Amino acid sequence: MARVVRRWRGTLCGGFALVLFAMTSCSSSQSHVIATGNFQEAMAEAKGQSKDHLQDRSKVDRPVISALYNNQLTSAECAEIVQTLLDMGAPPDAIDRAGNTALIVAAILGKVEVAEALIQGGAHPSQVNRNGDSPMSIAIELGDTAMIAVLKGAGATMDVRNNENQSPYFEVALAGDQAKVDALFAVGTPVNVLGHSGLEGATIGGHYELVRHFLEDLGARASQENALGETPATLAAELGDLETLDLLAAHGSPIQAGRRTPLMAASAGGHDQVVAWLLSRGADPNHATGGELLPVVYATVRGHKAVVHQLLGQGATIPPQLTDDPALNAMGHQTLAEVLGERGRLEEGNQQRLLAAVAYRAAADELDESAEQYDDEAFSE
Repeated sequence: MARVVRRWRGTLCGGFALVLFAMTSCSSSQSHVIATGNFQEAMAEAKGQSKDHLQDRSKVDRPVISALYNNQLTSAECAEIVQTLLDMGAPPDAIDRAGNTALIVAAILGKVEVAEALIQGGAHPSQVNRNGDSPMSIAIELGDTAMIAVLKGAGATMDVRNNENQSPYFEVALAGDQAKVDALFAVGTPVNVLGHSGLEGATIGGHYELVRHFLEDLGARASQENALGETPATLAAELGDLETLDLLAAHGSPIQAGRRTPLMAASAGGHDQVVAWLLSRGADPNHATGGELLPVVYATVRGHKAVVHQLLGQGATIPPQLTDDPALNAMGHQTLAEVLGERGRLEEGNQQRLLAAVAYRAAADELDESAEQYDDEAFSE
């Protein structure tokens, strides 16, 4: 399993793809009948397995896993065959070529009765494959609440995250699916995690009512930072979502917190109404942490004149890099020259220096484009 299809959204087509992919990991040699026959044929084949073959961990065509891929069997019939194999000495933590345990395969295929048999037979409920997938992470991603309950009862942790450090809530909240959010909550999935949370997903997705639901009904912490040092308020500010930002602030999200503050994010996005709202509530225009740029720098290099005016009007200082660094983009120099000229804060010499930097950068860009065109023509010849 290359990964458990991290962006799979739970459609029937996606589920079929998972099954097909899983089946490619299963050998069809010694366990062919177990994997394809009807119940009587598969059971007969299972009982005919030698003890040496069952317990040979060097083999990847494990009969236990082969039985899981047999689509002629009901989940109950498959569980009965698996139980028979376990009673005969088959290891409960058999693995396939991708390093998936039988319990991981059961989670992929949604075979709850098989999972129960494997756990009762001694399968480790939290063992991962080579990609770091556990039975619980798969069950949560697929929204299989019955499987989640079985694994939780066996002691598997609910605090799981995918390779993007997203909690189980993140993608369903991003899609605005409150029913799935509530289903995850009902089985005990933690709401407040160090990774990307459900509250963050709902904020990015612009789902105001779901944000409120997380805060008021599910106990989400509005001040929780993600691994990038961003609070939900920063994400709302970045999107220019003043309504959600106001809601988050009312539930304790700090106006000035995180490595990238809401004012930095709003300034970078050119959201002048959000910037005004933040400044009116005490956000410091000269605050920066963790090597981040000042809000005025974000606004300047992206050409947001109105925001630059707002920040300077509230006491923002102009860092030397904005006037002295010729490597800043031409838009940044042009914006600063215009804004400072309008505010009467730019001496003639400095204005000429900034405009010269604009001309220099524009000429350099034109030279680069000419060189690329020459290379293209030479290559075509």
